[in-house]
Amino acid sequence: MKILSLLPISFLSSFLLLSAPSYAQNLSAPAAQNKNPTHSTPLQPFVELYTSQACPRCPKANEQFAEFAGTNDVIAVTFPVGIWDFMGWKDSFAKKAFSNRHEAMNVQLGRRGPYTPQTIFNGTKHCSAVKEKNMERRLDEVANTPNPMSIQYNGNQLSVAGNKSELEIWVVDFIPGKTYATPTSGQNSNKTMVYHNRVTDLVSAGTLPANGGKLNAHCIESCAIIFQHPNHGEVLGAITYPDNSGFENNT
Repeated sequence: MKILSLLPISFLSSFLLLSAPSYAQNLSAPAAQNKNPTHSTPLQPFVELYTSQACPRCPKANEQFAEFAGTNDVIAVTFPVGIWDFMGWKDSFAKKAFSNRHEAMNVQLGRRGPYTPQTIFNGTKHCSAVKEKNMERRLDEVANTPNPMSIQYNGNQLSVAGNKSELEIWVVDFIPGKTYATPTSGQNSNKTMVYHNRVTDLVSAGTLPANGGKLNAHCIESCAIIFQHPNHGEVLGAITYPDNSGFENNT
């Protein structure tokens, strides 16, 4: 500023006029980002836990999963499923869409059927969630190679460029942090179960062709956007909206 104050007034005026467009653009950029947040950061590994309120090993596994998610750089969500509803207690959070995904993912994994408590890592590795060390090992096996894709998302529209193959986009709405449930009968009667980033809705936003495009992908409040090969194949990774919504303080 001292240098500018020594310049002739006419020269200073010309300098400010010439630089005004870029200066104004720089000022407006933060405001635009606050109004319509976008994501251009690399995809993070996506870890999904499938759990049931009638599963005797799930209360402890849910706790282990919450600890695992809190100490690793991943996007981790919990899908409640009704796989054991026939045992006398109907899972209060389960939805058919969650069970459908659970079954389809296990088909791709080459398994005869799904199980609980099951964690799946980027659609290619899986293990029980009972022991945190097992989840750590599986996470290490998931390749997290840099992805050249350019991603922009404002909560309603997703714009992607640079993907090398066709991708199906999933919108996973969830409640950030911890929520709880206490079954009143069945295997876990009167046991309080914790849920980390409990999923409340799952919707396919459609398929993007190779080299990208745009899709409408509405996020209700907090969500993960999954980038997955079609037919429940490999997951390239995920982003959260708003930024870091999967890592907020417990609720």
